[in-house]
Amino acid sequence: MRLYRLYTERKRKAWLIRLVTEHFNGFTVFDTIGVWNGIQEKSVCIEIITSDVVAACKLGWISHAICGLNRQGCVLIIEHDVSAKLYKTNGVEKLT
Repeated sequence: MRLYRLYTERKRKAWLIRLVTEHFNGFTVFDTIGVWNGIQEKSVCIEIITSDVVAACKLGWISHAICGLNRQGCVLIIEHDVSAKLYKTNGVEKLT
């Protein structure tokens, strides 16, 4: 499993959520405050946990679309290897 965190300016948030939904079944969105070159800005973090082998490619395309529409110089993506379990009323399911 991989955990991806995408950080970008908090612009066109509804559009951003629709864009990510086209490529991933589930994710979490956090409103944050980021600091870039000493300047604070409203930001958003999108967190995705997936075993999708082409997730990095999808996120590259998503980042390119964000930079184009929001006229940003960059979007930050962080990747981590993770182990994840889904706790349900009838037991625990390890996510693969």
